Amino acid sequence: MKLLILYGLIAACLVCLLAYFGMTQALGAHPWWAFDVALFGAVPGILLAVGLAYVTRFALFFAAFDLALSGAIVWWGKRMFVVANGDNALAGQMWFFGWIAVCACAVAVIALLVQKIKSDAAQSPAN
Repeated sequence: MKLLILYGLIAACLVCLLAYFGMTQALGAHPWWAFDVALFGAVPGILLAVGLAYVTRFALFFAAFDLALSGAIVWWGKRMFVVANGDNALAGQMWFFGWIAVCACAVAVIALLVQKIKSDAAQSPAN
């Protein structure tokens, strides 16, 4: 579990670094808060990875499903916010909070993927 927390910290730093260099903005986040959503999603992402790993052995699958679902919410929220010319508060909140969820789920997916790769490499027979 300690290694998963370490992987989560590394994944959070990676997601924040990518957001700093404009990845979230390039994928559709608003320029005003494109970096902030990565900061807000870092700790929940670590908690999501640890919680899913503790609850189920299919943690990576559920984290990837959460990432796809939050990505769909972001897509829908942005579209409805733009169509309403900024007057739809619910769509704006779904766009903003959806990006926080995307960053949190990305942290969880990266951390769980690294853990899975490391555990599979440790279990495979040496050549």
